[in-house]
Amino acid sequence: MEPLRKSDCQTQKEDNHPQDTNCGRREFLKGAARITALGGAAMLAGCGTEAFGSSETLKLRFKEFFKKNYRLMTPQEKEETVQRLERLAKIKRGVDVQMSTREPIEGGLFGYAFNVTRCEGYMECVAACVKENNLDRKSNTQYIRIFEMEHGEMTPDVGDGKYFHEVPVADHFYMGVQCFHCQSAPCVKACPTKATWQEPDGIVVVDYDWCISCRYCIAACPYYGRRFNYNEPVVPINEMTKKQHYLGNRIRSRGQMEKCTFCVQRSREGRNPACIFLFLGIWIEKGIGLIVPGLVPSPLGEVVDYAPSWVEICVTLGILALGIFVVTMLVKPALKIEQRFESYNRSETG
Repeated sequence: MEPLRKSDCQTQKEDNHPQDTNCGRREFLKGAARITALGGAAMLAGCGTEAFGSSETLKLRFKEFFKKNYRLMTPQEKEETVQRLERLAKIKRGVDVQMSTREPIEGGLFGYAFNVTRCEGYMECVAACVKENNLDRKSNTQYIRIFEMEHGEMTPDVGDGKYFHEVPVADHFYMGVQCFHCQSAPCVKACPTKATWQEPDGIVVVDYDWCISCRYCIAACPYYGRRFNYNEPVVPINEMTKKQHYLGNRIRSRGQMEKCTFCVQRSREGRNPACIFLFLGIWIEKGIGLIVPGLVPSPLGEVVDYAPSWVEICVTLGILALGIFVVTMLVKPALKIEQRFESYNRSETG
C-alpha cells in the first residue's frame, strides 16, 4: 500500500514555502473551529446547569424551539406543547398554570362595538385587561387605549391618548381603540411568517413563538392595535392570571408581538372578556349583540342558548334592582304630591 500523502498546504508549511491564499483560509477556519469547540466544552463544564438550566429544561426548550406553527399541529402535538409550557412555567417561575387550546365555538362569530356615549374616560376596562392578559407591568403595556376627543373629531391621531386629569371633561367624549379584528386584517397580510391569522370565529390571533420581531404588522395596523415586547415582560406572581390559552394570555417573551384576543381564554368558554365586567360601554357582539345574559342571536339568524356565569347573573340582577329602586324613588314623591292636591281640592269643594 502506498503511504498517505500529505496535503499540499502541509507540504508547503514544512518546506517553508509561502502558502497559497486557500491554504491560509483553510487553516484559519480549522483553528477557529477547534477553539469554538474547546470553548463550548469548557463553558458547559464550568457553568453547568447555572447558565443553561437543568437537563429537563434543556430538553423542553429544545422541543419548543423546533415545534410547528400552531395551525399545523395535530391535537396530540398541541396537548404536548401546552404540557411543556406548563412545566417550563413551573420550573422558571414556580407557578402552576392551566393552559388551554380550546377551539372556536362552532357557528360563533365575534365582532367589536364601542358606545362612545357611555364611556367617561375612567380606564377601568384598561386595568381589567392588563390583569387578565398578563401584560408587562414594567413598560405599562396596554391593549386598550382611551382617547379624549373633542366633539367633531373621530380619528385617534387627533385625540389625547395620554391625558392625566379628572374625568369626564365637559365638551369632550372618550373613544376606545384596540384591535378591531378586521374582517380583512392588514396585519395578517403583512406578516412574512404567517405567525398571525384570523380564526373561524373572527378573532385575529398570534402564534407568539413564530414571531420574528420584524414588526411589519405594527406598520400595517391603522388602529394602534399591536404591542411589541422590547424587554422581557414583568408580571408579578401574585398578579398573574394562571388560567391561560396558548393563543391568548400565556406569558410572552422579549421580541414577541402581542395584541387583544377578545380574552380568548374566556370568550371560548362562553364568558365575556374582562373589560366588559367593569365597563358596559364596551361589549363583544356575538352575531348581533351581547350585553345582557340570555338568548343570543347567532350570525346565522337563529337564536341560540347562552349560559351566563354567576357573576353575569349577579351583575344583571343588580342593574335591574337599581333600576327598580330609582323608579320607586321617583314615583313616590309624585304620588305624595298628587295626594296633597286631591286633599286640597276636597277641602276647597267642601
